[in-house]
Amino acid sequence: MQFNAVNYLKHQFYFSDYSYSIPKIDVPKIDIDIKEIWNKFLKFVDSLLKNFANALKFTAEILSHYTKFNFTSFFKESSTEKKTEKCCEPFSFDYTNPINIQLTKLHCHSLNERGVGVYLTTNEEGVEKLRGLLRALPLVSNHCHIGFSGWHNFDIMVLRKSSYGLICDFNPDNKLFIEKTLKILKLSENRHMFANDFIKQMKEPPTISFSPNIKTETSEDTEVQGELTREGSWLADDASFQHIKQMAIDNRIAAIAANILDTERFEKVAEIYKNNSIKIDTVYLSNISDCMEIYGTKKQFVKTVKSLINSESIVINSSFNSQHLHDAKTILSSADCEFLFAK
Repeated sequence: MQFNAVNYLKHQFYFSDYSYSIPKIDVPKIDIDIKEIWNKFLKFVDSLLKNFANALKFTAEILSHYTKFNFTSFFKESSTEKKTEKCCEPFSFDYTNPINIQLTKLHCHSLNERGVGVYLTTNEEGVEKLRGLLRALPLVSNHCHIGFSGWHNFDIMVLRKSSYGLICDFNPDNKLFIEKTLKILKLSENRHMFANDFIKQMKEPPTISFSPNIKTETSEDTEVQGELTREGSWLADDASFQHIKQMAIDNRIAAIAANILDTERFEKVAEIYKNNSIKIDTVYLSNISDCMEIYGTKKQFVKTVKSLINSESIVINSSFNSQHLHDAKTILSSADCEFLFAK
Protein backbone atom coordinates (compact mmCIF):
# COMPACT_ATOMS: atom_id res chain seq x y z
CA MET A 1 0.00 0.00 0.00
CA GLN A 2 1.38 3.42 -0.97
CA PHE A 3 1.06 6.20 1.53
CA ASN A 4 1.69 9.83 0.52
CA ALA A 5 2.84 11.74 3.59
CA VAL A 6 2.22 15.20 2.04
CA ASN A 7 -1.37 14.41 1.04
CA TYR A 8 -2.04 13.02 4.49
CA LEU A 9 -0.73 16.20 6.14
CA LYS A 10 -2.79 18.41 3.84
CA HIS A 11 -5.91 16.40 4.65
CA GLN A 12 -5.32 16.74 8.38
CA PHE A 13 -4.68 20.47 8.23
CA TYR A 14 -7.55 21.36 5.88
CA PHE A 15 -10.10 19.67 8.13
CA SER A 16 -8.85 21.19 11.38
CA ASP A 17 -10.27 24.27 13.08
CA TYR A 18 -7.22 26.30 12.08
CA SER A 19 -5.80 27.44 8.78
CA TYR A 20 -2.23 26.60 7.89
CA SER A 21 -0.14 27.27 4.83
CA ILE A 22 1.93 24.29 3.77
CA PRO A 23 4.90 25.16 1.56
CA LYS A 24 5.36 23.14 -1.61
CA ILE A 25 8.27 20.80 -1.09
CA ASP A 26 9.39 17.68 -2.87
CA VAL A 27 8.87 14.77 -0.50
CA PRO A 28 9.35 11.24 -1.79
CA LYS A 29 6.42 8.86 -1.47
CA ILE A 30 6.72 6.49 1.47
CA ASP A 31 5.74 2.84 1.11
CA ILE A 32 4.22 1.73 4.39
CA ASP A 33 2.73 -1.65 5.16
CA ILE A 34 -0.22 -0.47 7.26
CA LYS A 35 -1.22 -4.06 8.10
CA GLU A 36 2.24 -4.85 9.50
CA ILE A 37 2.30 -1.65 11.59
CA TRP A 38 -1.21 -2.37 12.88
CA ASN A 39 -0.28 -5.96 13.87
CA LYS A 40 2.83 -4.72 15.71
CA PHE A 41 0.71 -2.11 17.49
CA LEU A 42 -1.83 -4.75 18.55
CA LYS A 43 0.99 -7.01 19.79
CA PHE A 44 2.41 -4.11 21.81
CA VAL A 45 -0.98 -3.26 23.35
CA ASP A 46 -1.60 -6.94 24.16
CA SER A 47 1.80 -7.16 25.90
CA LEU A 48 1.11 -3.91 27.78
CA LEU A 49 -2.27 -5.12 29.06
CA LYS A 50 -0.85 -8.50 30.13
CA ASN A 51 1.99 -6.85 32.00
CA PHE A 52 -0.46 -4.44 33.68
CA ALA A 53 -2.70 -7.33 34.77
CA ASN A 54 0.30 -9.26 36.08
CA ALA A 55 1.52 -6.17 37.94
CA LEU A 56 -1.88 -6.03 39.70
CA LYS A 57 -1.50 -9.72 40.62
CA PHE A 58 1.96 -9.05 42.01
CA THR A 59 0.57 -6.15 44.08
CA ALA A 60 -2.12 -8.50 45.41
CA GLU A 61 0.58 -11.03 46.42
CA ILE A 62 2.50 -8.32 48.30
CA LEU A 63 -0.66 -7.16 50.11
CA SER A 64 -1.60 -10.75 50.96
CA HIS A 65 1.90 -11.32 52.34
CA TYR A 66 1.57 -8.45 54.81
CA THR A 67 -2.12 -8.75 55.69
CA LYS A 68 -4.44 -11.56 56.69
CA PHE A 69 -6.71 -10.96 53.70
CA ASN A 70 -6.19 -13.02 50.54
CA PHE A 71 -6.19 -10.34 47.84
CA THR A 72 -5.11 -12.90 45.22
CA SER A 73 -8.60 -14.44 45.40
CA PHE A 74 -9.81 -11.58 43.17
CA PHE A 75 -7.74 -13.00 40.33
CA LYS A 76 -9.14 -16.19 38.87
CA GLU A 77 -7.91 -18.03 35.81
CA SER A 78 -10.37 -18.25 32.98
CA SER A 79 -11.56 -21.70 31.92
CA THR A 80 -9.52 -21.27 28.69
CA GLU A 81 -6.30 -20.64 30.66
CA LYS A 82 -6.93 -23.65 32.88
CA LYS A 83 -7.61 -25.83 29.86
CA THR A 84 -4.37 -24.67 28.21
CA GLU A 85 -2.34 -25.48 31.33
CA LYS A 86 -3.84 -28.98 31.52
CA CYS A 87 -3.04 -29.61 27.86
CA CYS A 88 0.66 -28.90 28.42
CA GLU A 89 2.98 -31.83 28.96
CA PRO A 90 4.68 -31.61 32.38
CA PHE A 91 8.32 -30.60 32.16
CA SER A 92 10.79 -32.54 34.28
CA PHE A 93 14.35 -31.63 35.07
CA ASP A 94 16.44 -33.83 37.34
CA TYR A 95 18.91 -32.30 39.76
CA THR A 96 21.65 -34.76 40.69
CA ASN A 97 24.17 -32.50 42.42
CA PRO A 98 23.68 -32.85 46.23
CA ILE A 99 23.92 -29.07 46.75
CA ASN A 100 21.32 -28.33 44.08
CA ILE A 101 19.03 -31.04 45.46
CA GLN A 102 19.06 -29.14 48.77
CA LEU A 103 18.53 -25.78 47.06
CA THR A 104 15.60 -26.94 44.92
CA LYS A 105 13.79 -28.08 48.07
CA LEU A 106 13.50 -24.34 48.77
CA HIS A 107 11.46 -23.85 45.57
CA CYS A 108 8.24 -22.06 46.54
CA HIS A 109 5.39 -24.15 45.07
CA SER A 110 2.78 -21.60 46.16
CA LEU A 111 4.16 -19.15 43.57
CA ASN A 112 2.11 -20.74 40.80
CA GLU A 113 0.75 -17.57 39.20
CA ARG A 114 2.55 -16.56 36.02
CA GLY A 115 3.94 -13.08 36.51
CA VAL A 116 5.07 -10.65 33.84
CA GLY A 117 6.81 -12.42 30.98
CA VAL A 118 10.32 -13.81 31.28
CA TYR A 119 13.17 -11.56 30.13
CA LEU A 120 15.55 -13.50 27.93
CA THR A 121 18.49 -11.13 28.07
CA THR A 122 19.34 -7.69 29.47
CA ASN A 123 18.46 -4.19 28.28
CA GLU A 124 20.60 -2.43 30.88
CA GLU A 125 22.91 0.50 30.24
CA GLY A 126 26.41 0.47 31.71
CA VAL A 127 26.96 -3.27 31.19
CA GLU A 128 30.29 -2.65 29.43
CA LYS A 129 31.60 -0.73 32.44
CA LEU A 130 30.29 -3.43 34.75
CA ARG A 131 32.19 -6.11 32.83
CA GLY A 132 35.42 -4.18 33.38
CA LEU A 133 34.74 -3.92 37.12
CA LEU A 134 33.94 -7.62 37.44
CA ARG A 135 37.10 -8.60 35.57
CA ALA A 136 39.26 -6.33 37.75
CA LEU A 137 38.04 -7.76 41.06
CA PRO A 138 40.00 -10.75 42.40
CA LEU A 139 38.54 -14.21 41.83
CA VAL A 140 37.92 -16.63 44.68
CA SER A 141 37.84 -20.42 44.56
CA ASN A 142 34.72 -22.55 45.08
CA HIS A 143 32.27 -19.70 44.76
CA CYS A 144 28.74 -19.17 43.49
CA HIS A 145 26.53 -16.67 41.76
CA ILE A 146 22.96 -15.94 42.87
CA GLY A 147 20.75 -13.92 40.55
CA PHE A 148 17.26 -13.00 39.42
CA SER A 149 15.79 -12.84 35.90
CA GLY A 150 17.22 -14.58 32.82
CA TRP A 151 20.35 -15.28 30.79
CA HIS A 152 22.24 -12.20 31.99
CA ASN A 153 23.11 -14.30 35.02
CA PHE A 154 25.11 -16.57 32.72
CA ASP A 155 27.05 -13.53 31.45
CA ILE A 156 28.11 -12.80 35.04
CA MET A 157 28.95 -16.45 35.78
CA VAL A 158 31.31 -16.46 32.79
CA LEU A 159 33.06 -13.25 33.89
CA ARG A 160 33.52 -14.49 37.46
CA LYS A 161 34.21 -18.11 36.44
CA SER A 162 31.54 -19.19 38.93
CA SER A 163 31.67 -22.72 40.33
CA TYR A 164 27.92 -22.80 41.06
CA GLY A 165 24.86 -20.77 40.12
CA LEU A 166 21.37 -20.28 41.51
CA ILE A 167 18.76 -18.35 39.52
CA CYS A 168 15.62 -17.23 41.34
CA ASP A 169 12.49 -15.31 40.42
CA PHE A 170 8.95 -14.85 41.75
CA ASN A 171 7.70 -15.89 38.29
CA PRO A 172 7.60 -19.73 38.03
CA ASP A 173 7.98 -19.39 34.25
CA ASN A 174 11.54 -18.20 34.86
CA LYS A 175 12.38 -21.53 36.53
CA LEU A 176 10.91 -23.37 33.55
CA PHE A 177 12.88 -21.11 31.18
CA ILE A 178 16.22 -21.77 32.93
CA GLU A 179 15.62 -25.52 33.21
CA LYS A 180 14.68 -25.76 29.53
CA THR A 181 17.89 -23.86 28.75
CA LEU A 182 19.98 -26.27 30.84
CA LYS A 183 18.37 -29.32 29.25
CA ILE A 184 19.04 -28.06 25.71
CA LEU A 185 22.57 -26.97 26.67
CA LYS A 186 23.56 -30.50 27.63
CA LEU A 187 22.65 -31.80 24.17
CA SER A 188 24.07 -28.94 22.07
CA GLU A 189 27.44 -29.43 20.43
CA ASN A 190 28.02 -25.71 19.92
CA ARG A 191 26.45 -22.31 20.63
CA HIS A 192 24.87 -21.96 17.17
CA MET A 193 23.19 -25.34 17.50
CA PHE A 194 21.96 -24.35 20.96
CA ALA A 195 20.42 -21.09 19.67
CA ASN A 196 18.59 -22.90 16.85
CA ASP A 197 17.35 -25.71 19.11
CA PHE A 198 16.23 -23.28 21.80
CA ILE A 199 14.19 -21.23 19.32
CA LYS A 200 12.42 -24.41 18.17
CA GLN A 201 11.83 -25.89 21.61
CA MET A 202 10.65 -22.76 23.42
CA LYS A 203 7.55 -22.87 21.19
CA GLU A 204 6.75 -26.40 22.36
CA PRO A 205 4.67 -27.12 25.49
CA PRO A 206 4.92 -26.26 28.25
CA THR A 207 5.15 -22.81 26.69
CA ILE A 208 6.84 -19.82 28.29
CA SER A 209 5.46 -16.28 28.30
CA PHE A 210 8.21 -13.81 27.30
CA SER A 211 8.30 -10.04 27.71
CA PRO A 212 9.67 -7.98 24.82
CA ASN A 213 13.05 -6.37 25.33
CA ILE A 214 11.86 -2.78 25.89
CA LYS A 215 15.09 -1.35 24.49
CA THR A 216 14.97 -2.94 21.04
CA GLU A 217 11.39 -4.29 20.72
CA THR A 218 12.66 -7.44 19.03
CA SER A 219 11.03 -10.84 18.77
CA GLU A 220 12.26 -13.69 20.96
CA ASP A 221 13.83 -15.44 17.94
CA THR A 222 15.80 -12.34 16.96
CA GLU A 223 16.82 -11.74 20.55
CA VAL A 224 18.23 -15.28 20.90
CA GLN A 225 20.14 -14.99 17.62
CA GLY A 226 21.39 -11.55 18.69
CA GLU A 227 23.08 -13.09 21.73
CA LEU A 228 25.48 -14.91 19.38
CA THR A 229 27.10 -11.57 18.50
CA ARG A 230 26.31 -9.27 21.47
CA GLU A 231 29.53 -8.33 23.25
CA GLY A 232 29.61 -9.77 26.75
CA SER A 233 26.99 -12.44 26.08
CA TRP A 234 27.70 -15.99 27.22
CA LEU A 235 26.72 -17.06 23.69
CA ALA A 236 29.08 -14.64 21.92
CA ASP A 237 32.14 -16.91 21.97
CA ASP A 238 32.90 -20.62 22.26
CA ALA A 239 34.82 -20.45 25.56
CA SER A 240 31.96 -18.66 27.37
CA PHE A 241 29.41 -21.09 25.98
CA GLN A 242 31.51 -24.09 27.03
CA HIS A 243 31.84 -22.74 30.59
CA ILE A 244 28.05 -22.57 31.05
CA LYS A 245 27.53 -25.85 29.21
CA GLN A 246 29.99 -27.62 31.52
CA MET A 247 28.22 -26.16 34.56
CA ALA A 248 24.95 -27.56 33.15
CA ILE A 249 26.49 -30.99 32.50
CA ASP A 250 27.94 -31.07 36.03
CA ASN A 251 24.53 -30.05 37.40
CA ARG A 252 26.01 -26.97 39.09
CA ILE A 253 23.22 -24.54 38.11
CA ALA A 254 19.80 -24.60 39.79
CA ALA A 255 16.61 -22.58 39.41
CA ILE A 256 13.82 -21.95 41.90
CA ALA A 257 10.77 -19.73 42.22
CA ALA A 258 11.08 -17.53 45.30
CA ASN A 259 9.90 -14.12 46.47
CA ILE A 260 12.84 -11.94 47.49
CA LEU A 261 10.75 -10.67 50.43
CA ASP A 262 10.84 -14.20 51.87
CA THR A 263 14.03 -13.51 53.84
CA GLU A 264 13.87 -16.78 55.78
CA ARG A 265 13.98 -18.80 52.56
CA PHE A 266 17.08 -16.96 51.36
CA GLU A 267 18.75 -17.31 54.75
CA LYS A 268 18.44 -21.07 54.17
CA VAL A 269 20.03 -20.63 50.72
CA ALA A 270 22.99 -18.85 52.32
CA GLU A 271 23.22 -21.57 54.99
CA ILE A 272 23.37 -24.37 52.38
CA TYR A 273 26.27 -22.69 50.60
CA LYS A 274 28.06 -21.95 53.88
CA ASN A 275 27.70 -25.57 55.05
CA ASN A 276 29.31 -26.69 51.78
CA SER A 277 32.17 -24.14 52.04
CA ILE A 278 30.95 -22.22 48.99
CA LYS A 279 31.35 -18.44 49.04
CA ILE A 280 28.61 -16.24 47.61
CA ASP A 281 30.66 -14.19 45.16
CA THR A 282 28.04 -12.29 43.12
CA VAL A 283 24.37 -11.38 43.64
CA TYR A 284 22.48 -9.94 40.65
CA LEU A 285 19.27 -8.10 41.59
CA SER A 286 18.08 -6.89 38.17
CA ASN A 287 15.77 -3.88 38.80
CA ILE A 288 13.92 -5.39 41.79
CA SER A 289 14.89 -2.42 43.98
CA ASP A 290 12.66 -0.15 41.84
CA CYS A 291 9.67 -2.43 42.48
CA MET A 292 10.41 -2.52 46.22
CA GLU A 293 10.39 1.29 46.24
CA ILE A 294 6.98 1.35 44.58
CA TYR A 295 5.42 -1.24 46.90
CA GLY A 296 7.05 0.13 50.07
CA THR A 297 8.85 -3.13 50.85
CA LYS A 298 12.43 -1.91 50.56
CA LYS A 299 13.32 -2.62 54.20
CA GLN A 300 12.50 -6.34 53.89
CA PHE A 301 14.23 -6.46 50.51
CA VAL A 302 17.46 -5.04 51.95
CA LYS A 303 17.23 -7.53 54.81
CA THR A 304 17.16 -10.41 52.32
CA VAL A 305 20.10 -9.02 50.33
CA LYS A 306 22.16 -8.58 53.49
CA SER A 307 21.40 -12.18 54.51
CA LEU A 308 23.11 -13.38 51.31
CA ILE A 309 26.22 -11.25 51.11
CA ASN A 310 29.50 -10.99 52.98
CA SER A 311 32.15 -8.25 52.99
CA GLU A 312 33.67 -9.65 49.77
CA SER A 313 30.44 -10.23 47.85
CA ILE A 314 29.69 -8.21 44.73
CA VAL A 315 26.09 -7.02 44.49
CA ILE A 316 24.87 -5.92 41.06
CA ASN A 317 21.83 -3.69 41.17
CA SER A 318 20.06 -2.14 38.20
CA SER A 319 17.76 0.84 38.61
CA PHE A 320 16.16 3.45 36.39
CA ASN A 321 18.24 6.56 35.81
CA SER A 322 16.98 10.02 34.87
CA GLN A 323 16.62 8.92 31.23
CA HIS A 324 14.45 5.96 32.33
CA LEU A 325 17.08 3.44 31.23
CA HIS A 326 18.44 0.72 33.47
CA ASP A 327 21.91 1.39 34.84
CA ALA A 328 23.99 -1.50 36.17
CA LYS A 329 25.75 -0.55 39.40
CA THR A 330 27.99 -2.44 41.80
CA ILE A 331 28.14 -2.38 45.58
CA LEU A 332 30.56 -4.34 47.69
CA SER A 333 29.40 -4.54 51.29
CA SER A 334 26.43 -4.46 53.66
CA ALA A 335 27.09 -0.81 54.46
CA ASP A 336 27.15 0.11 50.77
CA CYS A 337 23.98 -1.92 50.29
CA GLU A 338 22.22 0.10 53.00
CA PHE A 339 23.41 3.34 51.41
CA LEU A 340 22.39 2.40 47.87
CA PHE A 341 18.87 1.33 48.83
CA ALA A 342 18.28 4.14 51.31
CA LYS A 343 15.56 6.64 50.42
